[in-house]
Amino acid sequence: MNDCKTHMNRTSEIVLADKATTASLRRNVSTTHLAPRPRQEGPRTRVALFIGPVLTCLLLGGCATAPVEQTERLMWPAPPLTTRIEFIRSIASQRDLTEDTTFSQKIIGWLSGVEPPPQHIVEPMGLVTSDDGQRIYVSNYNRQAVLVFDFAQQTFRQIESLLQPVGLALDAEEQLYVVEQAKRQITVFDREGQQVRSISHADIERPTGIAIDRARGRIYLADTGRSDVRSDTHQGHSVKIFNMGGELIGRIGQEKGEQPGQFMYPTYLAVDQAGTCTSATR
Repeated sequence: MNDCKTHMNRTSEIVLADKATTASLRRNVSTTHLAPRPRQEGPRTRVALFIGPVLTCLLLGGCATAPVEQTERLMWPAPPLTTRIEFIRSIASQRDLTEDTTFSQKIIGWLSGVEPPPQHIVEPMGLVTSDDGQRIYVSNYNRQAVLVFDFAQQTFRQIESLLQPVGLALDAEEQLYVVEQAKRQITVFDREGQQVRSISHADIERPTGIAIDRARGRIYLADTGRSDVRSDTHQGHSVKIFNMGGELIGRIGQEKGEQPGQFMYPTYLAVDQAGTCTSATR
């Protein structure tokens, strides 16, 4: 029970953070970086990704005019506090590999009823960033695919024919672990996007989030489960633990609930350097 902590979030905003990446899952993808921390040493988070409602741009002036260069820096927390995160740009499609599409352009297209192209993010459910920060993987639930943005090579590709892709994770070799909810399994792809194996178990009911503890060789899988009460074959709302070979080695969570030791729809997961697994629940 000490391996996993539950974070209750009733605003439908889920933030997962580690040394390399801070990811806030909302509705559109944005990339940020952290401003330097004066007179402080130690590891810093280098990249942050946000998925949030594009409709927020309706609150900004000039949506129907030519793009205006933004001079105000968007930072958190705001001065005089030490800034940790600064907004850089948004990412929504292959087009953003070579140019920075403005919020105004995106909202005008949405209001005019322009159908998003196949390379456009429609319903993002998960994301993960490579260790060097050059590649972003986004699960596109609506399009049944994972979008791969490679900023170093300025290339874009898709891993297609997936069934309800949700959570994503990378191992030390940058193999991609995709939670296919409809298949009730984890599908593993190499860096070229070729499937190498899959991980499944009869105990998996409705998988969502995933996190990998590379140091300890563990895979954590959030299962929102259709069963409210644990049984010999199902354990309701829980987090399943697999080794890197795909063998189920443990479970965290009792029957559905909000009491200590219980989960209420565990969804997104993160693991820190100490091996502590944090779960976001309803």
